[in-house]
Amino acid sequence: MTAVRDEWLRARERKRAAIAWSSSLGVYALALLIALLTSLFGVKDLPDYSGPMVVRLGSPDGADASRPTPEPKAIPVDTQPTINPPEPSIQPQAVAKPAPTAKPATAVKTPVSESAAPPVSSQANTQPTQAPITIRGTESGNSYDMTLISGDGVVSRSLYIPIWLYLPVPNEVADSYFEAIPNEMGLAGTAAKRKELFTSFYKQSGSTWILKNNFKQPDYESRRSLWVMLDDAGYDIEHPDYKTGNSLRPVELLFTVSAPGTSGKPVLEEVHIQAKSGTPSIDAAVVYGFKKAEFSNSGTRSISGRFTYRF
Repeated sequence: MTAVRDEWLRARERKRAAIAWSSSLGVYALALLIALLTSLFGVKDLPDYSGPMVVRLGSPDGADASRPTPEPKAIPVDTQPTINPPEPSIQPQAVAKPAPTAKPATAVKTPVSESAAPPVSSQANTQPTQAPITIRGTESGNSYDMTLISGDGVVSRSLYIPIWLYLPVPNEVADSYFEAIPNEMGLAGTAAKRKELFTSFYKQSGSTWILKNNFKQPDYESRRSLWVMLDDAGYDIEHPDYKTGNSLRPVELLFTVSAPGTSGKPVLEEVHIQAKSGTPSIDAAVVYGFKKAEFSNSGTRSISGRFTYRF
């Protein structure tokens, strides 16, 4: 019992000591805080002077000193001495020798190339010559190529009708093709009219149709209509009669196309057969079909060309 009481008394003593120390420290801290606030926010009286304070340095008597003016920067000057050129000595003036008399222009003949001094020509402003162009194509088992050698403008082919339409039509046509002739471009009732045109050149002989008047060929424009209707009926246009048993050589044509002229439309001036197929009727048909083409020429002079048709 006594030990417990002693322990309790010691605890109470430690508590009182802690409270006392805490109180003391609190008082000192409060006093320090009050002193700090007083020094920060306190007003100091300066009764002897009001206004800004001026402090002068460098002069013992405190006299005002003028502010020094900055010296201008010195411009670097070339320190090398300038050497004056020596004055030319006065020498006696030399007497100029008279120039030798030029020889007459006819005495000396100097060869001059024509390209050394080209004459001024109005052709300097003309358009450059267009390079030759080649057009190639195929049609119904045949082929062709055409080369246009242009002049001072742009040349091209503006219209072309296939030449095979003007070549000889078959001597005999099976009746099945005649019966299969359809309406033209799907127009109702035109098949009968097409067959009527067909019978004006062909006559029926059994199961075939043969050309009238001992296989006389129709005119070129009628051939064109007949070939179109046979093609629509399914006839093999790539292996026609005119190729059977014939070894046809290419037909080569030379031609010229005029300038636009006053009409504004160039025309074929000349068509010459350079190489023949071996069959005169074939050559004539190729020439006729070729002349159906139209050309454009923006130049001021005619152009030439070459056309080759192969079977």
